[in-house]
Amino acid sequence: MRKPAVVFVFTLSFFLALSTPAETSDTPQPTPAQAPAPGRDAPEWKPEGPTDNIPAPVIQKVRDGVFQVGNVTVDKNQGYVMTTGEINMAEGLLEYLACGPMGKLHESALKLDVQPFHLQVALLLIGLEPGSKPLDFQGAPGVPEGDPVQLWVSWTDGSGKRVEHRAEELVFDEKQKKPMALDHWIFTGSHVMDGRFMAQVEQSIVATYHDPFAMFDHPLGTGMDDTVYFVNKAIVPPVGTPVTFIVKPVGK
Repeated sequence: MRKPAVVFVFTLSFFLALSTPAETSDTPQPTPAQAPAPGRDAPEWKPEGPTDNIPAPVIQKVRDGVFQVGNVTVDKNQGYVMTTGEINMAEGLLEYLACGPMGKLHESALKLDVQPFHLQVALLLIGLEPGSKPLDFQGAPGVPEGDPVQLWVSWTDGSGKRVEHRAEELVFDEKQKKPMALDHWIFTGSHVMDGRFMAQVEQSIVATYHDPFAMFDHPLGTGMDDTVYFVNKAIVPPVGTPVTFIVKPVGK
C-alpha cells in the first residue's frame, strides 16, 4: 500500500517547464531517472530499465489543428488523442486496462507504445484537466477526481474487418458475470512525487483497480477490489494483435 504523496495541480505550462528546449520551445523533457517508488507489486514487478529518462518530445504540426507528440496524435479539430499498442493479455486477472512498455504487464490487458509523459502533454493540449487531489493509495475508497473521458480500443480481426469497442467491453466483471459497466473513465493525470511524474515512473496508464499513480481511473465502487476484473475473453483478440487507443473528452 502506498503512502499519501505531495500533490501538484498539473497544467500544460507545468509540464513544459520541466523541459529543456531541443528543436522548439514546446519540447518537454522529464527529470533524470531515479529508482521507481515501491508499490504494492514491488516484489513482482521491476522495470527493465530507467522509465523516466526519455527523449524530449518535439511537438510537431502535422496540419492545421493536428499535432504529433512522440507516438501520440493530437487532433484538436475533432477533440481526441490517439496512440497505438498491442493486446498484452488474452485472459487473466487485471489491475490495469493499459500500461506503458515497461509497466506492470503481468496484470494489464494492453501494452501501449507510448511514454506516459508524452501522452500527458497531448491530453493537456486538447483541454483536458486532471484532478487536483488523487486517492491516497491503491484500492482506496472514493471516486477519483478529473475530467471524464471515453476510452476506445480498435483493431483488425482475422477477416480483415476493423472493429472498435469501448474500453470497458474488454474488461469482464467476474462477480457480476458481465463486462465492466459502461460509464466513463476519469483523467486523473497521475501526480508528481519528489519532482517526478509518477505515471512515467511506473508506466501506469489506465487502472481498473484504483491507482493514484495511473493517468486514468474510473468512478465505480469495484475499483476498491483487485479480484473483480478479468480480461473479457469473448471480445479480446490474441496477444500481440496491434491496437489503436483513443481518448475522447466527455461533455467538452
